[in-house]
Amino acid sequence: MMRQFGTSTLPDLSSVPRSLATQLSFFATPLGRCHDVFPLHILSTNALAAMAEIEPAGNFVVQRFRPNILVASTRPAPEFDDFTWLDGYLHVGNCVISCVTRTKR
Repeated sequence: MMRQFGTSTLPDLSSVPRSLATQLSFFATPLGRCHDVFPLHILSTNALAAMAEIEPAGNFVVQRFRPNILVASTRPAPEFDDFTWLDGYLHVGNCVISCVTRTKR
């Protein structure tokens, strides 16, 4: 890989499940229909509020994070409630999204 990327630092793929990494070593996309290898960035308004509480001087507007989906939290939750979605499913209309890794902040 160093021959391909030179001295550039390689991306950290430690959050990619081993089964997915194995599939991607053989196939261009994950097995199955209509799958995309790149994750969606899903963020909750509770996570934005938690970051603002930790660092009040920060500028935690949603535009800085550019999520694909922003979940408007209807009630306060402790810390980063979106981290509890790991290994779960998020239903958006007729779409079911498998939450397999968290976004590093």
